[in-house]
Amino acid sequence: MHGQKLPRSWEEHLPKREYKKGTMIIFIRGPYNRIWPTFYQSGTSHLDVLTCGWEQGTAAYGLNVGDACLFQLVNQTERIFDIRKR
Repeated sequence: MHGQKLPRSWEEHLPKREYKKGTMIIFIRGPYNRIWPTFYQSGTSHLDVLTCGWEQGTAAYGLNVGDACLFQLVNQTERIFDIRKR
């Protein structure tokens, strides 16, 4: 997995003062409570993706290409999302 496409609604869950088009670091936390810094990239082409860090985090949690994932915002200020298979 080299990146994960995200719905545009993701930007609603990010701190407004820090959100702008481009890249920011968010943190994904899996079933073992390990937190992975992951790049969130938002572009003008209406395509938001998770990139650097996503592949390592999903491998550590046993997620594979084609798995459906559920993200839950845990801490908006710190940009922490829990992730698990659906």
